[in-house]
Amino acid sequence: MAGPNYGVTQLLSVPSTAGIYLYKSNIGPASVLTDCGVTAADLATLPATAFLGANSPKPPRASQMTPTGSNGTFCDKAKISTLRAAGYSISQGKIKGITTASAASKVVTCYVLCDGIKYAWNMNAARYARLSADLAGLGVEAATDADRTTLVWGSTVPKPAIAAKFFAAGEGGGDTLSCFVASAKESTLPEGWKLLKPSITKQYLRQKREGQRSTLVV
Repeated sequence: MAGPNYGVTQLLSVPSTAGIYLYKSNIGPASVLTDCGVTAADLATLPATAFLGANSPKPPRASQMTPTGSNGTFCDKAKISTLRAAGYSISQGKIKGITTASAASKVVTCYVLCDGIKYAWNMNAARYARLSADLAGLGVEAATDADRTTLVWGSTVPKPAIAAKFFAAGEGGGDTLSCFVASAKESTLPEGWKLLKPSITKQYLRQKREGQRSTLVV
């Protein structure tokens, strides 16, 4: 794997509770990245659990004061003790809470499996009840407390497909409802469902890179 190109904005990777957290950064000193357990992401060999642009989980951040300011970036949780001993300040990471289905719930935390991750979102409880007969066919699972640390919220890549279905009974005579779809269910949607948007997988990042290379060559 090629090392980071310091001073250039590029794609970096660091472990998180749900897999490999990818982010873009104008890279600081090599020693800071090494200390924090951060590496340059190799698009050709991205782990199955890699994801980009998520709201949660967010890894911890480490920062180090310098004579001219500070250097900081995300860090591997396993490095925190060593980082603190070396004088780094640590900001805790973020893991979003979940809401399980109950009579009092206004939303239900759901997830679908998409390109190696559990992509999570909160579904309105009334919609969850209305779609209950089709959820299994869409690959939608209700999250439990055991899933919380492994859920990925709001990632831009991967991002699951979206399908929709018209329900004849509803306000104004009918409703069209949409829902995320698991990767394994995109080609076998339940009756009445139509694919609106395909999933965005890590292959997109590789294709984008190749497109940039082609533009440079031209």
